[in-house]
Amino acid sequence: MAIGMYPTGRTVATLKPYAVAEAKGKWSNAKELPLPANLAKGLGAGPITVFSVSCASVRACTVVGQYPVSDVKAEAFIDTEMNGSWSAAQARMPRDAPVFGSSSLKSISCHDTGDCEAAGWYFDGAGVSPAVLSETAGKWSAVKVNIPSNGELQGADNSINTITCPTRSECVVGGSYDTTAGVEGFFDDVTGKIWSKPTEAKLPIAASAHQDDHGESGLLGIHAVSCSTPLHCAAGGAFISSVDKVPDSYSAITYTRSGRAWLPGLTPGLPPGSARPSLQYSNVVGASCQPSGCTIVGTYYDRYSYGSFSATPASLPSPPVIRKITERIGAMTLSLRPPSATGGLPIIRYQYSVDAGSLWKNSTSGASTTIVLTHLVAHHTYRLSVRAVTEEGFSAGSRVVVATARDEQQRRSPA
Repeated sequence: MAIGMYPTGRTVATLKPYAVAEAKGKWSNAKELPLPANLAKGLGAGPITVFSVSCASVRACTVVGQYPVSDVKAEAFIDTEMNGSWSAAQARMPRDAPVFGSSSLKSISCHDTGDCEAAGWYFDGAGVSPAVLSETAGKWSAVKVNIPSNGELQGADNSINTITCPTRSECVVGGSYDTTAGVEGFFDDVTGKIWSKPTEAKLPIAASAHQDDHGESGLLGIHAVSCSTPLHCAAGGAFISSVDKVPDSYSAITYTRSGRAWLPGLTPGLPPGSARPSLQYSNVVGASCQPSGCTIVGTYYDRYSYGSFSATPASLPSPPVIRKITERIGAMTLSLRPPSATGGLPIIRYQYSVDAGSLWKNSTSGASTTIVLTHLVAHHTYRLSVRAVTEEGFSAGSRVVVATARDEQQRRSPA
């Protein structure tokens, strides 16, 4: 099932939602989707938008989006298909939603007929808050979802943008929220009906200190998340890098989940010919995870036009291995085995520590797997560890190896 919009006139108010289904490799004719009876019409009405579709079976699909109910208000709607017949309903938000407030549903995940989870935002009388709507046996209920503790409760960007449910009782969400420093991304998950504490999506070291969305609400944060299991997930979106000097420019970001913790964000590699980082205008808009791995898709600017890309989410490299140490007076030479996985990015240098990882220094030989340590104290024992560095960060330190700067050359091969 695919959804979209088609024009029936020359204004955004004349865009209509449609769905088209594929069966046995053949696509049906598109069918216009119904909307709630209180749909506002005319030139003063805003646009209708469909955001997401999920199918629990071949003949049971659900679509969510937003539609205008007046010239100043838009609300979330839910379209449900049963055996080829569509029906529309206004989405009911949490109890603190005032009658004059707008709302929107931006993502949906269904496990069975009448068993879906939808996510988005609503106006709660003071500001915008994230919300999740749960369907059980065909009946919907809504809950407000908290944002991280450093968020502004009255922010305009507080929203869940994406939801995925790898099991019937466990769902993971990603979204955006306002802070005093700008717009950030966040993650949260629910098991049964119990929500965990929302966590801030950590940005790379290269992130700008001020994540200003330039007035374009929904530009920054987490836009896509997918999980093959609750512990195997990938996500992506957009952030402002310190090199994004051009107004309104932004960069793609990816995240992976290790256990219950989300690792800091990384920027994915883009196709050859992409614009320099300050002009990439790149963004991750979709993700899909299978047990064998995850794929993310997005858009980017190639200096002439916008293009699309797919990639495996970047990750931090695995630790290298110290395979041999050659000791001599006041010096040592370390021979390394490179990381078994580089996280999708090339190694740009190695760092070493002589005190088991308390202090790290850059190797003078860059990405070479031979590191020469000089100015060591003869007869002094050192606790050596190395780590690999890519554009996005560094690996964990290697296993610590104890060695002594001796007064005669000696070779040692760690077990």
